[in-house]
Amino acid sequence: SHSNLAAIYFKQEKYEEAINEYKTIIKIDPGNISAYEVLSYVLTIAGHDDEAQKYIREGIAIDPSLTSALPKIESLKKNRKTSN
Repeated sequence: SHSNLAAIYFKQEKYEEAINEYKTIIKIDPGNISAYEVLSYVLTIAGHDDEAQKYIREGIAIDPSLTSALPKIESLKKNRKTSN
C-alpha cells in the first residue's frame, strides 16, 4: 500500500519519494487526516516549509483538531536549522 511504501521511504530518509507517496494517499483519500499530518512533517524535514504549511492548513480545514500538529512542525523546523 502507499502508506507502507511511504513509511519505508521515510525510514530510509528518501524524503522526496515519501512525499510523493503521501500526496498519492491524499489524492486517493482526501479525508485521510493522518496523511496530511505526516506529509507536513516530511515536507518540513525535507526543507519544504511553504508546502508543509499548505498541506497542514488543508488538513486543518478538514479536521480542526489537526492544529495539535503545529507545535511539532515548528519543532522540526528548529531542529533542522540547528542541525545544519
